[in-house]
Amino acid sequence: MKKFLFITLLSASLLLGQGISVTSAPVPLGDGDERYAFGKFSPDGRFALLSHKGYAKIELVEMATSKRSVIISDAPGAGWGMRWNRNSDRFIFKVNSPAGEGAKSVSLYEYVDGTGLTKVADLDPAANNLAFYSLSGNGITTEGADGRPVTLRNSETAGDVNYYISNGKLKIIDPQGKLAPGLPQTIELKEKVLFAEWSPSGKRLALHSAGSGVSVFDLEKGTEQNFPGTEYPSWINDDYLTFMATEDDGYTLINSEIMVAKYDGSESEIITRNFSLPAMWPSAAPDGTLMFTGSDNRIYVTKIVFLNN
Repeated sequence: MKKFLFITLLSASLLLGQGISVTSAPVPLGDGDERYAFGKFSPDGRFALLSHKGYAKIELVEMATSKRSVIISDAPGAGWGMRWNRNSDRFIFKVNSPAGEGAKSVSLYEYVDGTGLTKVADLDPAANNLAFYSLSGNGITTEGADGRPVTLRNSETAGDVNYYISNGKLKIIDPQGKLAPGLPQTIELKEKVLFAEWSPSGKRLALHSAGSGVSVFDLEKGTEQNFPGTEYPSWINDDYLTFMATEDDGYTLINSEIMVAKYDGSESEIITRNFSLPAMWPSAAPDGTLMFTGSDNRIYVTKIVFLNN
């Protein structure tokens, strides 16, 4: 009943059903007994990273064959903050020192297809330790203890855009002015930023700010569209993204639905309206495949199409 009421209220506040259609009902990804925190597609959709419940183990799944490889296990915090590069051939994640083993330490690791796992750097445990690839290349930037950017690796792309999160704000380094004038400063006004996701071409940016929802910026036009009450955005293509709409009592999650919307708010659809459990942490592939976590800590996949495209 609570789920039905939440969907009814959600439907009343959105522009629904113009051209977004679910073609495959959600089904579990695999048939094992493992429990997961969330999954994250590579930008090309060929692979998915699965973070196990507790964030200490990461699996890499080849979607076409269902082949799975354990990247790391017994590594505290490894499954939180995983980031793919734009070419889908490498990803980074951080590992915390085990609790109770002396002073806290944090290390950043990178997995490269064909090469394997290497340690990139030790991070300052006083900083937020979220690391990000540059927009077009493989440069890596994070926050230092003083809130300033730390370049762990320079991008091979001249004039590449870099970014990091400091004190709950997204800081963008745009040396050649590729973004609309004044837009980096406008984006920096957003507070309590938890996630930042760029559209495939890099022309749009979705931010999730705690308590404020998802905001989508058109980086060429300089416009902003807000989606209150939503969290954790993931882009399907340059025009459409997925996120979760949530309801809580201030302490406990009551309901959560996966949605797909057009960047300007002109179209939206509840993807999990017929799914019996709260659905969380969506990730999207460019062919319209969506992955999310059910409240039973299983990973589910579904598929959508855009009828008007």
